[in-house]
Amino acid sequence: MSTPILVDDPGDPRLSVFRRNERGLANRSERRDDAGAGRFLAEGDLVVERAIAAGCVPVIALLDDTAPEHLVSQLVDDARVEVFVAGEAVRRMVTGMGRVQPVVALFERPPRPSAAELVERAGRLVVVEGVDNPANIGSIVRNAAALGWNGLLLDRTSADPLSRRSIRVAMGTVFALPHARCSNSDELAQLLRQRADEGGTVVALTPH
Repeated sequence: MSTPILVDDPGDPRLSVFRRNERGLANRSERRDDAGAGRFLAEGDLVVERAIAAGCVPVIALLDDTAPEHLVSQLVDDARVEVFVAGEAVRRMVTGMGRVQPVVALFERPPRPSAAELVERAGRLVVVEGVDNPANIGSIVRNAAALGWNGLLLDRTSADPLSRRSIRVAMGTVFALPHARCSNSDELAQLLRQRADEGGTVVALTPH
């Protein structure tokens, strides 16, 4: 169990991790690592709850006194988590968010299946190629999860589903939708051909 620490200085160095940009949380090689490397930021009580429910490991949390009690208890009861409490002004300056959430937490990035493993086990798979806008990835994830699809396969150029904006748009549903990333375009084409050869139906959409 950890004891929440009250912070009234936005310059407190213990909160510096919340100021990191996407590359500071996970560099390119870490985002490409199937074993799980780097960290991701979850914003809002619902998103943090969904991350914890999916087995993601929290590292540090920043919250206020309006945060849901059951979620605060979960974070405080986990000895691995540093829990800080701050007012709205401090949290806004630290996180850089216009709309300040009652809970913001940093998590270890979880391991994920390889592209081949995901194709093998997912009955219905959404494949994205060249989608570099994190908000679009988040929207795709949210719809796929709502419609009961089983996985998300990305090419090497598409945005990270665990980026701050993707997670926010997806409302944390990314933790319920397994995803994998291909190492190159040849692997993506090979896996789709394999799926078709095994009797799967491949449907493609293009803005053109």
